[in-house]
Amino acid sequence: MDQPIEVYSLDFDRQYIEEEEILKRVDNFLPIGNGDPLFLSLRRPGGEFWPAIKQQDDNKRRIENIKTEIKQAEQNLVENDALEEKILDYQKTKEHREANPTDENGEAWPELEEPEKTQEEVSEARNQLTTKKGELESQLAEMLTDQLEVKMPPALKEDKKLNVILVGPQSSGRTTAANFLAQEHQRCLIRLD
Repeated sequence: MDQPIEVYSLDFDRQYIEEEEILKRVDNFLPIGNGDPLFLSLRRPGGEFWPAIKQQDDNKRRIENIKTEIKQAEQNLVENDALEEKILDYQKTKEHREANPTDENGEAWPELEEPEKTQEEVSEARNQLTTKKGELESQLAEMLTDQLEVKMPPALKEDKKLNVILVGPQSSGRTTAANFLAQEHQRCLIRLD
């Protein structure tokens, strides 16, 4: 009974490690998931990774990247607002010193350090950051509504499980029928010779 197998070595097989990481991120296996097993069609040795799961994982990672970019834009807005506050404080202090050339002791004021940016530059940066954040949020909303669901066959209850044994003469189509049924119902095929 010869069966093709595929051997993985974690030391040398990067593809196996990447696929394992993708499977760890599948919803069913996360703590918030339902924990049900995935009933997917069997992969032949050397076969392609399940496209629906790979696409779901790619979408999840894109969503996480967009969320990170939104957080970064929010942080940049906070920093921009702090810089704007410094500019306003600078302008108030400058006006006060122009109206009062000396301090309470009659001495000249120490030199004021000018802000790195002008009010116009800060306002322009705020507008750009706000626009970018809005675009990212709309992108995120669109991706969340269009998320792909992995289509998996429903789990079978114990009383509904059925084993099929195909018997017949050589070249009668046993293998073809078995492969078709296994593929159509996404179930396991065990070959006994």
